[in-house]
Amino acid sequence: MNKLEEEIISLFKQVFPSIHDLSGSEFELLTADDVDDWDSMGHLTLLAVLEQEFGVSIEDDLAVELQSYQAVVSYFIDVVKVNE
Repeated sequence: MNKLEEEIISLFKQVFPSIHDLSGSEFELLTADDVDDWDSMGHLTLLAVLEQEFGVSIEDDLAVELQSYQAVVSYFIDVVKVNE
């Protein structure tokens, strides 16, 4: 697990306290369907926290696709590559 993934896991745990006890490997398959508080408001909160932390603006059409931990990580790996 790299530093980016660790940061994203930390943000997920901040936004969704119900997953605080999950280990890093348990996040690999985590989706919105797996987290009770990952509803529409939870999703907006997660996106806002991610945007603030990484200094990006996530387009609305893409935001609806970020429904899993893996999708979020993949998106931010691409963003980090573009910004390097």
